Amino acid sequence: MSYRFLLVFLLVLSLLLNIHQIQRSRPVQILRSGTQALFYPLNYLTASLFDDAKFLLKVRRVEGENQELRLKLSAAQAENRILLPLKEENEALRRTLGFGSAFGYQLVPARVIGRSGDTWLEQVTINKGSVHGLRPGQTVICREGLVGRVREVSKYVSRVELLTSPGSSITAGLPRTQTSGMISGGFGDKLKLLYVQEAASVEAGEMVVVGGGSQTIAPGVPIGRVRRVTHSVEMLFQDIEVAPLVNLSKLDLVFICKP
Repeated sequence: MSYRFLLVFLLVLSLLLNIHQIQRSRPVQILRSGTQALFYPLNYLTASLFDDAKFLLKVRRVEGENQELRLKLSAAQAENRILLPLKEENEALRRTLGFGSAFGYQLVPARVIGRSGDTWLEQVTINKGSVHGLRPGQTVICREGLVGRVREVSKYVSRVELLTSPGSSITAGLPRTQTSGMISGGFGDKLKLLYVQEAASVEAGEMVVVGGGSQTIAPGVPIGRVRRVTHSVEMLFQDIEVAPLVNLSKLDLVFICKP
């Protein structure tokens, strides 16, 4: 056994001592060249597959990052769509509250909780009553302008007569020319500005507000804008159609003006 081990050891030692010469020998170089030529297609294919795999992994990573960015962008856009209307609503509410303070009123917020299909543009029911300080005749507004006035009050709910109700008549004015008239309902979703003399200057698009002579409605509250003006030499007064600023068919949050 020791003899065989010694023989193997001497053989390995001889190969190690002569390996440099073996590598430089022409047969080994020929063999090496032939082996490289033989395995070149396989090596090239393997390298190409490896490069393709790295490229695909990079593409997958970029696609993943792109998808993540798209999700973040969508989330930001969704958040913006939610927050922007809220911001605009808050600013409008601040303007409404500021209006109440400017005219010396305390504004009591209320929600519209009921309305009838037969009187959709005539009256609504709100969730505030006498325990909240409401009284008949008080002005009701929202962030866009005048809604109407309180007509009936119970302990916890009240009925509000809308601008467009047939029984609604309010002293109104045109700030541009200080012209006065009377806003009247009963014409569907529009209003009529009555008793404006034919000679008065009235233009489509100008603002109409509550007049200073009103005994029940806070003066200066915006009512609407002139939609159409019709003149007639046979009439003493102009036929003036006014579009309310408030969408009275979609009321939700309103404010009652308490002195």
